[in-house]
Amino acid sequence: MTNEITTIEPTRTQRTASWLKDALIIWGVGAASFSTLFSIVVYFAANEITEFVSNQFGIDQLATSAEVKALADKIDDITGENRFLIVRLEQSYVLEPVSQGEDVTARYMMRRTVLGSECTFIASTPIFRDVRDIGIPGVTLTPPQQVGLTFQRVQSTFRPPDNLIPGRIELSLSLEYRCDGKTRFDEVMPLAYIMLS
Repeated sequence: MTNEITTIEPTRTQRTASWLKDALIIWGVGAASFSTLFSIVVYFAANEITEFVSNQFGIDQLATSAEVKALADKIDDITGENRFLIVRLEQSYVLEPVSQGEDVTARYMMRRTVLGSECTFIASTPIFRDVRDIGIPGVTLTPPQQVGLTFQRVQSTFRPPDNLIPGRIELSLSLEYRCDGKTRFDEVMPLAYIMLS
C-alpha cells in the first residue's frame, strides 16, 4: 500500500480571501507602526513644527489655549454672556413722572444667558442712588419672574426708601439666584429717572 498525499487546490474565492486577510494584517501593522512613529516625531518636534507653520503662513505668534480662553472670557465680558441676565438698557426705562413717596415702576427688556438658564431667580433688591451717590436699598413689590433665553419685556414695581433727595435718581437691581444648590448674585446696570418733590 502506498501512502499518497493528495493536495486540494484552493478555489479562487479561498485564494482571494487569504490574500485579503494577509493584506489587512500587513496594513494594520503598518498603520500602527506609522501612527506610533508619527506620534513620537510630533512629541519631540512640536516646537519645530509650530515654527515651520508660523513661517510658512507668515504668522508671528500662534495663540496658546490659555490665550484663547482669556480672549473668550473678554468677549463674554463685552457681550454679557458671563452674567446671569442681559438687559437692553436702551429699551428699558422707568415710568415717569415719579413723585417723592410714590412707588417706582420700571420696564426692562431682558433675557437670560446660557449661564443663567441653569439657575432659578430668587429675588431682586432695588438699589437707589440720589445726588449723594450712596446706594440705598428699597423693596421689590413684584413677585420674582423667570425669564427665558429670548428678550422679553418685564415690568417690576419697587418701593424706594423715604430719605431720597428729589432730583435725578439711579435705580439698579441686585439679583439673587440659586444655581446647583448655591446662592449666586448678579446686578443690573442702573436706569435713571427724575423724582419730583
